[in-house]
Amino acid sequence: GIYSVEFSLPGYITHSSASVTFSGSSETFSNVTLAAGQVIDVYSDTVSGVWASGSLYRVHGDLLVDSNDTLVIEPGVRVKFMGYYQLEVRGYLHAVGAPGDSIYFESGQSNVSGTDWRGLNFVNGYYRGLIQYCSIKHAASTTNWTGAAVKLSNYYGDTDTLDYVVSILNSSISENGENCIFSQNSSIQIDSCHFSNLPPTKLKYGKFSFPYATVLSFQPSAPIPLTLETSLNPAILKPSSRLNQFCS
Repeated sequence: GIYSVEFSLPGYITHSSASVTFSGSSETFSNVTLAAGQVIDVYSDTVSGVWASGSLYRVHGDLLVDSNDTLVIEPGVRVKFMGYYQLEVRGYLHAVGAPGDSIYFESGQSNVSGTDWRGLNFVNGYYRGLIQYCSIKHAASTTNWTGAAVKLSNYYGDTDTLDYVVSILNSSISENGENCIFSQNSSIQIDSCHFSNLPPTKLKYGKFSFPYATVLSFQPSAPIPLTLETSLNPAILKPSSRLNQFCS
């Protein structure tokens, strides 16, 4: 039969192997090295404070960083969403990894797909975010046209006066089922990032949706094929943008 196998030891982060086939009465596995750290289960709740380096956070419900609250995620943290949940941000999300020690937001399913969780959702205009040296995978809402791994919905802000509300730097968004980023009436900086989707079921290139006026600075890390959708008002591009040469 086909099984999911989990290796665990107190004081170490659990390692899972998906779709392992047993063909006989016994099997020999290759050596598995477990990283030191702790596993923390987080259920539906308002979250703030510090998620410490070297930890695995398993998310079992929708999470909220509320207005005037801050959630700091340190380098090396893995955040695994164990179901179709989201991290909603109305306050400040500071998720800054380091070169060679990224932060991972990803599916906790044994067999992953591009829509296993609902992504990072910045909502209602008063949020701030710094996402740097992060990897965001397997996330997209499939319930409506705003589906994306990272969503910004600013119903109250003025894009002409805001500095960058959310910065995504030195990061990757990949293997997700819909848009990489969706933004409306917001202000976003994207620099030195890599975007790709989950082939062949969806897209083999990065896809972005800016249906309402968005202040945007955009510098991908490599000239990969990208698609920009502006179904209503076009995005407002900063002078530093190099968007056109990276879009198809």
